Amino acid sequence: MYGTDKYIGSLGRTVPKLVNKMDADFYEIDRVGNSLLEVTLEAVELDKVFDIEGNNKRLIYYPLHGYNNQQFQLFLDYSGAYRIMSNGLCMEYNELELAFMRETCRNDRNQLFDIETPAEYYDSDSRNSHFGKPFFAPPTPVERLLNEYGKYNPFRRLG
Repeated sequence: MYGTDKYIGSLGRTVPKLVNKMDADFYEIDRVGNSLLEVTLEAVELDKVFDIEGNNKRLIYYPLHGYNNQQFQLFLDYSGAYRIMSNGLCMEYNELELAFMRETCRNDRNQLFDIETPAEYYDSDSRNSHFGKPFFAPPTPVERLLNEYGKYNPFRRLG
């Protein structure tokens, strides 16, 4: 989470939560088809992807099926952090539910995420050295789009 020492992780469970750095899950970001914005976010060690449970609100990990509730967008915020969006709504950590939920986008730090690569924080002997994949890296097409057309307006609702 942006500006904190908390990360997204599941500790082997279905529902991702806020965890410390050593318990963070590692993600691979893959573009959906030919889309410039839609991506899937795979928790590599679990072989499951981000999924909005029942296409409702709560984020879970689920095997890939490719429906809309597994398609997300990453948008660069003016702060330098990222928003993880699904169907025009932003992912936000809900402390009462102890889960990430899909909520209306607003200017709130609970909806902002840092993206880090493991090389910055782990040496070659770490648990992620065999993956050869980023912990959480932005997809190149989104970066290109942002560079060409300017930064994402966090107050504009998409979809």
